[in-house]
Amino acid sequence: LYGVYMAFAFVVHGGAQRLLAAALADARRERREAEQARTTEAAAELAFHAVFDQASVGMLLLTAAGSVERMNDCALSLLATGEAELVGKPLSAASIWSTEQRELLREAVGQAAAGQRSQHELELTQQLGARIIYQLRLSPFRDRAGAVGHVLAELIDLTDLTATRTMLAQAR
Repeated sequence: LYGVYMAFAFVVHGGAQRLLAAALADARRERREAEQARTTEAAAELAFHAVFDQASVGMLLLTAAGSVERMNDCALSLLATGEAELVGKPLSAASIWSTEQRELLREAVGQAAAGQRSQHELELTQQLGARIIYQLRLSPFRDRAGAVGHVLAELIDLTDLTATRTMLAQAR
């Protein structure tokens, strides 16, 4: 009988309304927080793509396994190859690399996927015979939990710098 009395008193004194109001307030707060999180994530994604796409160096976003997920226009220009040859395939499998370079790329991507940064100098001879020297930087790209989900590859053209160094060395 006491339990019935307490339940009746709870209802009469507005307890049910207070519980309902509190539950609704919690639901609204959670919805606002979720919306704010989505907005923040969308802004971060937009900023990343803006920086990635407009970078003055070649950039490739690789999966942790080494497949090219996306690349910017500068990378396409520097590698002088089509997007179809690279996107969706392991970077090391592209026909532009020598056998030694393919092995180096496989190892370097594996190290980046394990959390280590690295940089390497690579030389390519393009179809028209132009010799291009690149610095390839590989960096782990971590998710919010700290796990490596992607590898960021940066290509920097060192051809002019290398030629200038050679001319200076010959002039001495």
